[in-house]
Amino acid sequence: MDGFTIVDGVVAVIILISAILAYSRGFVREAMSIAGWIAAAIVAYLFAPRAVPLIKEVPVLKDFIADSCELSVIAAFAGVLALALVVVSVFTPLFSSAVQRSALGGLDQALGFVFGVLRGLLLV
Repeated sequence: MDGFTIVDGVVAVIILISAILAYSRGFVREAMSIAGWIAAAIVAYLFAPRAVPLIKEVPVLKDFIADSCELSVIAAFAGVLALALVVVSVFTPLFSSAVQRSALGGLDQALGFVFGVLRGLLLV
């Protein structure tokens, strides 16, 4: 096992791409993106049962779902998850750009780079 192989090169490129993307977006945006997905999943888990009656009234889904309880819950979960992700995606860039324009912008990008390296290592 001597030298630098193709696999090593691919691993290095994946880590580098992840680090560069996270550097350009910043740590706050990366962290809020992950937190947004987690929060959206929690909101969908909590509110999907309440959204089932609304989903059953959607004309396009009414025939497809019919009387299937499982499909109704899955459709409600997906709908609430999508709605929560839209709400989070509106606020994430606003907060992130405010941090990047402040005195913490350089620190945000540096921490983003470190986060990207760690994420790249986790991916491979």
